[in-house]
Amino acid sequence: SMGGGFVGMALLAGGRAEEALPRLERAARTCVAFDEPVSYMRTVLALGHARAAAPETDEACAAYRSVLARWGAAKPSSRTADAARAAATKLGCGGGAR
Repeated sequence: SMGGGFVGMALLAGGRAEEALPRLERAARTCVAFDEPVSYMRTVLALGHARAAAPETDEACAAYRSVLARWGAAKPSSRTADAARAAATKLGCGGGAR
């Protein structure tokens, strides 16, 4: 269910990244990406933001890369992918960085 993702995003928006992280991790694991791809990708993007705040830079970069792998080449461009690209650049995620 997307419930955990929404709660996690709300906590993140409220500056409570530490509380948001486990909820977003769980939502990203349990959500069916095919049923709700937009919600799922937004959850993964938020997960990246929460990891970046932790800071868990490598894990954050992995989340951003996951969004970009799925939607990075979308036409018209995806706002979620644009946000992931901007966040990855700001965090200094290298293209091939692990």
